[in-house]
Amino acid sequence: PVAGMSVSANYLNAMLPTFEGDVPQYYNDSQCNCTAGVGHLVQHGQCPANLAAPGKQKTPQATDACVKNTWWQKPNAFPGASVSQAQITAWEKEDIAWAVKSARNLLAKANITHVTQNEFDGLVDLIYNGGLYKSYHIANYINAGNFEAAIKSNTRRGKNNHLPQNRIEFENSGLAQGELCK
Repeated sequence: PVAGMSVSANYLNAMLPTFEGDVPQYYNDSQCNCTAGVGHLVQHGQCPANLAAPGKQKTPQATDACVKNTWWQKPNAFPGASVSQAQITAWEKEDIAWAVKSARNLLAKANITHVTQNEFDGLVDLIYNGGLYKSYHIANYINAGNFEAAIKSNTRRGKNNHLPQNRIEFENSGLAQGELCK
């Protein structure tokens, strides 16, 4: 049952670190939001130029035009603005717990009671990377039986050739095709 599911060791130990990376510094992500660690959103908007140690940030100030980072490039980190491994681990646990809870809730709202582990990992990954707002749209599409829209809404640039295996499996799964036990 979905209510008791959690992410797999494969997701935690292989997929998430491979896709997100483990960056011990603050950087602007592909949406120009301040990020650190394993894809943890520190704040909406770019990293302030005057970053200090975690928990001791000064008020964000305008900086030059944001230099966006993309998933295939090593992030341009802010020199000296490092994050401890303990903080990265704490953020990762918080973020994964939130994504797991959100995935369970979305599946429950869509009356989906059984998914494979890869399907669950894929949905958690979508929530972890895309946020809950986008995932609600996916769940609404699934619940309405519009599986084509669900698949299209969770791909980047309309292609999935660069996505993690579990996300591709999610897109090609029974969840995306509507062939699950309800």
